[in-house]
Amino acid sequence: MHASVAAPSLADKVYQQILTYVYERSLLSPEILSDVALAETLHVSRTPVRTALARLESEGLVRKVPGRGWRTLPLTAVDVEEIFDLKEMLEAHAASRAAQIITPAQSAELLGIVSDMEQAAAAGDTARERETDLRFHNLLYHIAGNGRLAQMQFRLDSQWYRLRRGHIMQRGVMQQSTQEHRLLAEAIAAGDAALAGERARQHLRRLRNNLLDIMNNIIKPFLSISD
Repeated sequence: MHASVAAPSLADKVYQQILTYVYERSLLSPEILSDVALAETLHVSRTPVRTALARLESEGLVRKVPGRGWRTLPLTAVDVEEIFDLKEMLEAHAASRAAQIITPAQSAELLGIVSDMEQAAAAGDTARERETDLRFHNLLYHIAGNGRLAQMQFRLDSQWYRLRRGHIMQRGVMQQSTQEHRLLAEAIAAGDAALAGERARQHLRRLRNNLLDIMNNIIKPFLSISD
C-alpha cells in the first residue's frame, strides 16, 4: 500500500505555475521575470515567488540579474546535447541496476504502467501519456535505489521539457515512445542488465535527435534565429 500524498504547499503551487510559464513562454529567447509582477499576477506575496525563482535557478532555468529581476535561460542545441549525454549515462545505469534487483511485484507494476501508457497513446491523450511517463521513470529510479540519481534526472528533465509539447505532438511519436518503453520494461523485468542499459540509450538517442530536429528545422526558422 502506498502512503498518502500530502497536498502541495503554496510554495509548490507557485513553483509549478511559474515553471509552466517558463515552459510555455521562454524557449530560445531570454526574458526578464519580475518577482513583484509575478506575485501580483498569482495573487500571492513575494516570498513564495522568490522561493520558486531560487528553485528554478538551481535547476538551470533562470538566473538572477542584480537590480533587474530573473532572466530566463534560453535552450540551445548545445544544451540539448549536454543534457542527453548525462541522461544517457544516468538512465542507462538506472535501467541496468534495476534489472539486477527488480522483484516480480515491481516487474508487474512496471509493465502495468507501460500498458497504461499504451492506452494513452492509442487515445492520443498527451496529458495521460506524460503522467504515465513520469510514473514509469519514478518507479525505475525507485527500483534502482538511488535517490540522488532521481533528483539529478529531474533537474536535467526540467531543462529540456520546454520542447516536450512540440515533440510529443508529432505524428507517431507517442506510439514510438511507448514501444520503446515496452522494450525497456521487458528487458528490466527479464533481469537482462546489458540489454536494459542499451535500450535506455537507444531511446534517449532517438529522443535527442528528434528534439534537435525540432529546434533546427521548426523553431529556429519560425523565429528567424540563425546560429
